[in-house]
Amino acid sequence: MSTTATPGRFTALPDEPALQATVTALEEHGFSVEVVGDLDAARQAVLARISEGSSMMTNTSVTLDQTGLADAINDGGGRWESARNKMFALDFATQAQQMKVIGGQPDYALGSVHAITRDGTLVIASASGSQLASYAWGAANVIFWPVRRSWCPRWQRRTSGSTSTTCRWRTPARRPPTGSTARSGRSSRSTRSCPAASTSSSSASRWVTEPPGQPDLPAGTRRWPVTVNATPEDRELALAPLDEKVDHVRGAPSGRLIIEYGDYECPYSRQAFHAIEQVEARLDGNMRFAFRHFPLTSIHPHALAAAAAAEAAARQGRFWDMHMLLFHRQKALEDADLRGYAAQLGLDVVAFERDRSSTAVLERIQRDVDSGLASGQVLGTPTLFIDGVVHRAGYDPAALLAALAR
Repeated sequence: MSTTATPGRFTALPDEPALQATVTALEEHGFSVEVVGDLDAARQAVLARISEGSSMMTNTSVTLDQTGLADAINDGGGRWESARNKMFALDFATQAQQMKVIGGQPDYALGSVHAITRDGTLVIASASGSQLASYAWGAANVIFWPVRRSWCPRWQRRTSGSTSTTCRWRTPARRPPTGSTARSGRSSRSTRSCPAASTSSSSASRWVTEPPGQPDLPAGTRRWPVTVNATPEDRELALAPLDEKVDHVRGAPSGRLIIEYGDYECPYSRQAFHAIEQVEARLDGNMRFAFRHFPLTSIHPHALAAAAAAEAAARQGRFWDMHMLLFHRQKALEDADLRGYAAQLGLDVVAFERDRSSTAVLERIQRDVDSGLASGQVLGTPTLFIDGVVHRAGYDPAALLAALAR
């Protein structure tokens, strides 16, 4: 037997920025990505995504077997229809074609991948090629379960001498079926934010502008100047209270409240978006969350247009749906992209186009910007407040859960 030494770059665990970049790339390719801390949490996340009664194909995977997920599906007591059980109950010699249909066209196909690159390319090997049909075309939904060791910096070439079939997805002519990934690994704990300064007139603040250059200080000590001429000198700086009729808010009225000032083009606002979703899920909705706009227009050229798209969607009762799409597609915020998102959500696109350029929508965004400046605390994005008190600690799920537990 001969072996080939594996280069160190393929065995070293990726750092958190690499993982976050990979998550971003996967979402831009149409995948919904959930980051969890361990295999048990990943198993629960996968099972929660599968509708009861659906046909489920568990493709051959050591990971699925070792974690018990394959058994949970195939021996689930009828909760799901096991395509694998149904397929292997047939006779291959006489019913091979029927077996291919069952295995290749389930409601959900579940499997693992052999590598994921930082740019969102999935590398999948299959000895017979039987798994690839459901992944690339046949299944209505595909769920992949990669683990942290599956990440690599970039795709180079197919392994020499391999007898397996390799499937690579990056930006296909036809997007793969609706997909999701649940991976085990630590979530990001970055406390960084997109910096902002403001300029203002005596009557009203202008859109947020870029700050002067500063040394690359540690995230926890970086400070950015904010001019507060937007508020009269005799007025105490304070956070505007939640307005149920104006603010975008969700969650239990009795729960503790997080207010975020965010920017749809800010990568750190996107990290906070994912963290808050995980916290809401952990608390089973027993908290409140409100989002306020703070587009940093001089460093994020698409931020204002994205905020306007969210507000235009809000006029048709779909703010949170657009909010989610904008963060999932953060690198695709051109006008054509925004119109496409409106169509994807089933909005009246003509009304959407009219509203997103209207004075009323711009004034609604300005209202949020003004309130952030008036607080004296919004120095960049994301800025979070918990029950009216600015939160300067980390905004990863663990830090937010700890803050909410105090």
